[in-house]
Amino acid sequence: MTGDFKIKNAKFVLLTILHIKNWPTYFLDLFNLIKKKHVTYKFRNGLKYSARANCTDRGIITTVAVQDEYGIKKLDLLNSTIIDIGGQNGYFSIYASKYAKNIFIYEPVQENYQMILKNIQINGLGKKIHPFNLAVSNKKEKLKIFLSSENTGGHSVYGSGKNYQEVKTTTLPDIFKDNFIEVCDLLKMDNEGSEYRIFYNLPDEYFKKIINIRMEVHNIDKDRNNSDYFIKFLKNKGYRITFKDSILFARKINR
Repeated sequence: MTGDFKIKNAKFVLLTILHIKNWPTYFLDLFNLIKKKHVTYKFRNGLKYSARANCTDRGIITTVAVQDEYGIKKLDLLNSTIIDIGGQNGYFSIYASKYAKNIFIYEPVQENYQMILKNIQINGLGKKIHPFNLAVSNKKEKLKIFLSSENTGGHSVYGSGKNYQEVKTTTLPDIFKDNFIEVCDLLKMDNEGSEYRIFYNLPDEYFKKIINIRMEVHNIDKDRNNSDYFIKFLKNKGYRITFKDSILFARKINR
């Protein structure tokens, strides 16, 4: 075991203990020792995160709420409006609720959506977080979401097989219109490749309304649905782009 590995793991343990009040439960889950189906992580800032035990839920909570993967703390989000597309279990929205005034969260997969409702309820955030059991696409239609057996946040339209759910979609312009959103201070997106059909069909007027973007970018093909082309696309729309790990950070510099 190298010194760097030891230091990295020591920092991870310390960071977990500093954030999570019931941290022993976290490590029991890490080693698949939880017998219950669900656990609730109680953070020292007062937020709670309900998760399915012995799966990827714990890791998603870690990256979002412990490691601040999306860089929320560096943004001025006081009284802001956030759109969360691909909400999974609602962990990002719960985490961002400390900063935002209104959060509109979209998640098509029924089991994840029920987890969102539970996380909103246990945190008393019903007036701040507004959930929708919908996928987001370039048009209103029905799509097949293929369910991942390995990653609770990895369900995608890019898949195959018999394990899928048929879901209804909405569009980003309709999200703005239906919720009377004039400015989106932060658009968070993690929808496993569907980001391209959303952005490439978005009218220019909506790019003027989106200040910050945080998202995972997935390389689907070598044509347009890849990170290189997408970065050029966003730069042409007036955004400054940086990357950290697998997350794209975009800031509107020309409105």
